[in-house]
Amino acid sequence: MIACLFALPLLFLFFGSATAAKAAPIVGQALVRDGDSLVIAGQDIRLYGIDAPELDQTCRDAVGRPWACGHEARARLERLIAGRSVTCAPQHQDGRGRIVARCRVGAIDVQDYLVRAGMALAFTRFSQSFVALEVAARDARVGIWVGTFDAPWDYRAARWRAGEARAPEGCAIKGNINGAGERIFHPPWSRHYDRVRMEPRDLERGKRWFCSE
Repeated sequence: MIACLFALPLLFLFFGSATAAKAAPIVGQALVRDGDSLVIAGQDIRLYGIDAPELDQTCRDAVGRPWACGHEARARLERLIAGRSVTCAPQHQDGRGRIVARCRVGAIDVQDYLVRAGMALAFTRFSQSFVALEVAARDARVGIWVGTFDAPWDYRAARWRAGEARAPEGCAIKGNINGAGERIFHPPWSRHYDRVRMEPRDLERGKRWFCSE
């Protein structure tokens, strides 16, 4: 996922405790962040019950060649939305302050579409709703199922371990202040993680290590 403001509720969970969100539907045109998250009217939304490849994650095709499955997942979601109005029904808020919602574009269920296309997995830790569609996509060998891949949660865990091994006291999240003056952080699987230098001189310029989101 991408850099986020420090001011958000910060727990190392992708779907925090399921606080019921008795909110009205969120409706409007959406900005796609990655294969399973978007923004509508300034509200960060995490698609309910699915997990797509991280933006910079790569998979292997049928003959073992790497391909940018994370970017393809985002592109597939962008093509589905393509300037159309999106309607999202909030389910709860996650540990990063995002609205976890089930979203539709017209009559199309966005979550169903992505899992059916093989561009996202059923996130069974939080929902069993998409398991049958995942099995169908796997049997049809579409999307990421055409070759081999790491499940997004395994990819994040591996990246965390690698970042933790290089970070002080296992605090693998890099924080800095961007050009707009926002305090942002980069977990080890985020796209700019390796670009953020954390040398002693850099730490004197507003950069910090963090142990959890």
